[in-house]
Amino acid sequence: MPDIENGLVRLVWCDASDVVLATIFEERTEKLGKSAVFSEQVPMPKTYYRGFEDSKLKLMFKPDATDNVVKANSDIELSITKWTVRNGKPVSTFPSTLTEVDLINHDAGAGVQCVAGVWTELGSVEVPAGQAYEVGVGLDGSLHGAVGRFYCKLMDDTI
Repeated sequence: MPDIENGLVRLVWCDASDVVLATIFEERTEKLGKSAVFSEQVPMPKTYYRGFEDSKLKLMFKPDATDNVVKANSDIELSITKWTVRNGKPVSTFPSTLTEVDLINHDAGAGVQCVAGVWTELGSVEVPAGQAYEVGVGLDGSLHGAVGRFYCKLMDDTI
């Protein structure tokens, strides 16, 4: 049975050239993967940073021990707010969820090799034309008003 990966998870916004624009979230996997029950997951209020067309939301991981993270064994649910953009301005919103299918891009059998204590990109999602993404759902920056959640259970390739 695969083992749970322990370490730090970080969400960052990058531009089309992969330059980091903002780090918006960081937490340990032990807390993020503690419970698959929605009400017990880490609250994710809307962040103050919005990614527009060609921006990338990257999932970074700094493991406690060197190992591989495997998409097929992992489970991720990240609440986001998607905006429809017209003439460069957001006009309407709707909630959505990103999963491990969206956020772990580099899974080629053995998974993504991660070295202990080193930040590794597990994957990214690019904001398409005509949309903007904001991590979280609910009131801006308010844990009390957060209706979005972040669940992240990263698993290795141990059998």
